Amino acid sequence: MLPKDLHDTILSKLQIGLGDSEEIQVLDESKFHQSHPQRPKGKFHIHLKIKNKELNKMTLINRHRKIYTLLENEIKIKIHALKISAISN
Repeated sequence: MLPKDLHDTILSKLQIGLGDSEEIQVLDESKFHQSHPQRPKGKFHIHLKIKNKELNKMTLINRHRKIYTLLENEIKIKIHALKISAISN
């Protein structure tokens, strides 16, 4: 289960860094990967669902770069895998 402080940190950084988002969901999908032998303990599989007009204007690679930059510290320390879904309007 994703710790509340990590969830809140991710959500806050995305809200500040992306500006006016209609929706941001931070989902923990770690339970689907528990049997993977290479999964580091204490790290999480996160799925982000984001509805944001500015992100939708970006190419896929630039969208991912933006989010990876915003979550750089969390990716180094607590996130093992990150799935990003930009929701169209």
